[in-house]
This record gives sequence, C-alpha cells and structure tokens, in this order.
Amino acid sequence: DIANTHGSSGYAYTKHAGYSTGITFHTLGASVTAGTNITTANERMRITGTGYVGIGETSPDTKLHISDDSDVYLTLESTNASTNEEVALKYSNAATSTNYWWVGLNQSDDYSLAYGTSFSGANTRFLVTESGNVGIGSASPAMKLDVAGATKQQLYTAYYHSDHSTLAGYVG
Repeated sequence: DIANTHGSSGYAYTKHAGYSTGITFHTLGASVTAGTNITTANERMRITGTGYVGIGETSPDTKLHISDDSDVYLTLESTNASTNEEVALKYSNAATSTNYWWVGLNQSDDYSLAYGTSFSGANTRFLVTESGNVGIGSASPAMKLDVAGATKQQLYTAYYHSDHSTLAGYVG
C-alpha cells in the first residue's frame, strides 16, 4: 500500500501494510524504479501514529529520536551573513511558567545559559566566551573565571591526591 513514490528524484514516502499507523520515508538508488525495493534497509525517517519522529530509528520512543551507528550530531545554524542571530534551544515546563531556560549562541560567538522570557544578556546566568573565559552572573567575563554578584562570593575548591587524601577549603 504505497501512498506516493517518486523514484526519479531518489525518495519515497509510504504507508505500507507492514506499518499501518504512521509514515515512513526512504531514499532510493538512482536505478531503482518507483514503488520497488522500499525496505527498512533504505528507510531514513519515520513518523509514528503517536507523532514520534525517528531519524535513523525505526522505534522512536520520544518526540524526536535520532540514531546511527556512528557519531550523531544535531546542527542548528543561522546562515544570516550580516547579523549575528540567536541559535539556541529553549526549555520550559509548568514550573517555569512564562520563563524559559535558554542555551546556545546569543547573537555572538559566546555560549550562554539564560533564564527568563527572552534570550537576552540581562537574563544570562552562565557564559563561556570563545576565548575560554567563564562568567557566572557576568555577561562579559574578564578572566578565566569571573563570578559576579551583589554579595561576597566564595569559591570552594578541592584537590584530590592520588593516595585519596583531600586538600580542600574556601578561597576569597
């Protein structure tokens, strides 16, 4: 039961008898005739009847499930050549109300974590610059670790020796 194929362009999408509750997407070799040789071996993506999407995965168990037997990457890229656009993921649930946790590139090459209604510098909680400086509470860290806040900051550090003894204490 093939819903549609287009062999000349090398792709097909199907709803077939072996998979009745969703749609599968396949790639085909250049010499394959449309409607033939559509197998799980050339399946590339699937949308289940419950709305789960599998890329390289025939049994997705989340809204988006990407799988492969080699390195797997997810690329988010702004291609605007004249403006540094935001490239980020944002997270929310009932506890965050109208706020989001944002993570990504906030109109620069710095990596930041922010919390609020927008992905702005004022909402930045943690930032790593392209040069490796880390800011906690600072949107422009001037040193390798820059902790900013309205109260005195203390840093607790611990060093573990190879004999499992510990040297620890507060700095600052």
